[in-house]
Amino acid sequence: QLRMMASLKLNRLHWHLTDGAGWRIQIDRYPLLTEVAAWRRGATWQQWRDGGAEYCRFDDPEASGGYYTKEEIREVVAYADSLHITVIPEIEMPGHSEEVLAVYPGLSCKGEPYSGGDFCIGNDATFEFLENVLTEVMELFPSEYIHIGGDECPKTRWEKCPACQARIKALGLKDDDRHSAEHYLQSYVTARIEKFLNEHGRRIIGWDEILEGELAPNATVMSWRGTEGGIYAAKMGHDAIMTPTTYCYLDYCQASDPENEPLNIGGYVPIEKLYSYEPVPDSLATDYAKHIIGVQANLWTEYIPTNEQLEYMLLPRVAALSEVQWCDRGTREWTRFAQALPHMLQIYDRMGLNYATTVFGVTGLTEKNAETGVEEIVLSTIDQTPIHYTLDGSEPTAESPVYTAPIALDKEYSVKAAVFREEIPTRVFSKTFTPTEQEKNNSGGRRSDSAPDNASDIVSGGSEAFFVFFARGTHQRNEKNYLCIVMVPVRRTDGTIGNPVRIRNSTRCCESPLHKGEPRNTL
Repeated sequence: QLRMMASLKLNRLHWHLTDGAGWRIQIDRYPLLTEVAAWRRGATWQQWRDGGAEYCRFDDPEASGGYYTKEEIREVVAYADSLHITVIPEIEMPGHSEEVLAVYPGLSCKGEPYSGGDFCIGNDATFEFLENVLTEVMELFPSEYIHIGGDECPKTRWEKCPACQARIKALGLKDDDRHSAEHYLQSYVTARIEKFLNEHGRRIIGWDEILEGELAPNATVMSWRGTEGGIYAAKMGHDAIMTPTTYCYLDYCQASDPENEPLNIGGYVPIEKLYSYEPVPDSLATDYAKHIIGVQANLWTEYIPTNEQLEYMLLPRVAALSEVQWCDRGTREWTRFAQALPHMLQIYDRMGLNYATTVFGVTGLTEKNAETGVEEIVLSTIDQTPIHYTLDGSEPTAESPVYTAPIALDKEYSVKAAVFREEIPTRVFSKTFTPTEQEKNNSGGRRSDSAPDNASDIVSGGSEAFFVFFARGTHQRNEKNYLCIVMVPVRRTDGTIGNPVRIRNSTRCCESPLHKGEPRNTL
């Protein structure tokens, strides 16, 4: 994946190393994080959740999971650097920390394991723990940035915690017409951790929840719950990375018949939608637009148990992200990009990567005819290749009718449709449409506590890690360029997680096949 990133001029790897699903980095000072918090029973995330979501020791016969050793991390960082990719680690706080509090319950508000996922902010030991962990993290990662999470912290424990309430009182925090005192307590955490990291020459990135309350003085905001957070941060003079769910979440389905796709969290982000994204809105004045420093695509892998499925969800959509980032405003052209995609697939084949051919298949949606108001089935494909279809659920062949116009949805139809290309095989589109059905493009959340309808069909194996891409470089293209974020789990035969990349000899820079001639930016 790192070699693939370099080929697309994606040059920051953000490693989401900690979360309630497991701790994934060796920290010498806190051995229980890797002896217990990195392991769980159940071959998949969903099986673990269904079984009570408890952790187990690494030597438990049913243990599944693992972590990256410091030696492995140094190897990844060095290899990434050889490709001009900087690795940015993420350590979640103050929420999404169930795995920490299960093994060090004294850091929770109730002082009991499995009593929540938020650190107790009234406990000074919490900050001692976080600073000790970050100190070891900084020893491994030379990146200027450290991501400190900050998302989806419910704060409900803080409302009833005597220590947290005492901290709120001591700080003089109060509810106002914008936020609760607990929101301002999280701002205190962010600012305190930022000060610690700034003193060590580092800067913080946080998910857009860090805007709730008071934004830390030098923080960069990662806008995932839409674009509003990034716009607001930019207007405050803070840098922002745009990664809205509706365009940039690659764990969302890329096909319009998701029931025939690999298990996924839901949603719908086809490659053409990602390609259409403009990170800097027209409404943002130039003085503020300079603070939109990049875009990010996220691939959260709760429902992605293998590298093959990870690559399928990632490719070729991430190539669209590259153009969103690196093409000057107004120069992107879908037709040109689409014509280049077959060449990209040849490169993926040479690199031994799996990929989706969904973009070359058939898309089927329902739309209302603007003139008649009648709901219609609309079939399309990336080019002018004829679409052969049936309406009775039978398999289409080259002899089946050719689609030429929308089909009135006057009764239930079991539509199957296909294009027949020799060079790029694609699967048959299959979906049952009813007159009352509306396409629901679920915008979803960053994570979901509920499983997809076919969760029981999840492939065995693979503890999840999180895979996030983040391409950065000011959209005026006048400063240093960076950012791409990734975490990739690789399962060993003994069930542990090993090195996240194929370590091979490689040249230091790789020209993107989508960019001809001299590169616009030097990596």
